[in-house]
Amino acid sequence: ATDHECHSHAAALPGPPQAHAHVMPGTHPGDQRHGEFIAGADLLIHDTQYTAAEYPSRAGWGHSTLEYAVDLALAGGVKQLALFHHDPRRDDTAVDALVVASRQRVSDAGGTVEVFAAAEGGVVTLQPKAATAAPAADDAKVQIDTRMAAARSVLIACSDEALAKRLRDVVQAEGLPILMARDAASAREIAQVEPLSLALIERQLGADDGLSLCSALRGMAGLADLPVILFAETEAAVDVSPAPENTHWLAGPFSPEYARTKLRACLLRTRARWALAPVPENETQRLKTLHSLGLLDTAPEERFDRITRIAARIFNVPIALITLIDTDRQWFKSRFGAIGVQTPREQAFCAHAILSTQALVVPDALEDERFADNPLVCGKSRIRFYAGQPIAAPDGSRLGTLCVIDHRPRDFGVEDLQLLADLAALIERELG
Repeated sequence: ATDHECHSHAAALPGPPQAHAHVMPGTHPGDQRHGEFIAGADLLIHDTQYTAAEYPSRAGWGHSTLEYAVDLALAGGVKQLALFHHDPRRDDTAVDALVVASRQRVSDAGGTVEVFAAAEGGVVTLQPKAATAAPAADDAKVQIDTRMAAARSVLIACSDEALAKRLRDVVQAEGLPILMARDAASAREIAQVEPLSLALIERQLGADDGLSLCSALRGMAGLADLPVILFAETEAAVDVSPAPENTHWLAGPFSPEYARTKLRACLLRTRARWALAPVPENETQRLKTLHSLGLLDTAPEERFDRITRIAARIFNVPIALITLIDTDRQWFKSRFGAIGVQTPREQAFCAHAILSTQALVVPDALEDERFADNPLVCGKSRIRFYAGQPIAAPDGSRLGTLCVIDHRPRDFGVEDLQLLADLAALIERELG
């Protein structure tokens, strides 16, 4: 955790060190999650740029205090703590003094954490843990390690050559071995002799039914809980009845990136926390209206750019956008902040926002089942907060949004919602 600030400012200013474990600094849920994340580490490398005495004048600068990091290590049973992100105003002697103070804090708490200062060129050797007994098969918390999955093959049962190639490319990108079948009979023959970690099955497998093949495979020895992804050409072809356990649907069109997210989730026995937005009921008319305005792929215009500048200033966010949701992309008519000119529609928060007349607010994307695995969240864009007010054309079609984005979770109150709606109304006047 090399560049981290505690969620609660109070946690940066702790009292005496705790003399017992399992007490995380602060009461904010974010600090609790952070403590749980580092618990049990053999080595914790943590941001400790400030001391508690220095922190009050630097709150919000994105860095932790050494007291916070030491108490986290004590509470989590960490073996070694490396003080990291040294303040550039400190020389080696000053850093050494912080190490001494940290070790004293550990000693005062009766702890055993080994504390040292991270230094360029330093080497830390971690000893492998002794082998432990495998957990019971009925342990609900057990998850499959992807390294175990790599020892087994992924079966792709698909009669469509083009689709089969796309699926093969997705699996190859994950470095997993692949077995191909063109029909249900071939798939069953392969499953009888090859160990499988996952099956990707076309919903309509030529003359065969993919759901029937799924049931047949799970009836074979050792495959009762085989994870399966069923592919449908469109969302309308997805079977809406409750799917059997470990059975997932993927409807076209889909990107390789989205398919890989589903694949990894299946192998790890988790849900893919990235939901594609449904297509609006009036999609044909909506797109017709959007294209008739002639705004897509046009040059920046001050009448729109002034609104995103104002939005960024009012809400104190690094990014403010006017978005337009096209057939398969989200394009930015105006953008304030460091972001590209467009994204795929399947990644767009705004594709969800245009489904309602009310603003969509996501206080913390990492805690939202629709967005946590979205590349805009877990990738380099690092979106954590989003608020988007739909923008409607004169005929009522919702074309996109005025949205504000931050890299840190935050709240958005009633007054904020009204201000965002007022600014969006100004955009709608420009469209009229």
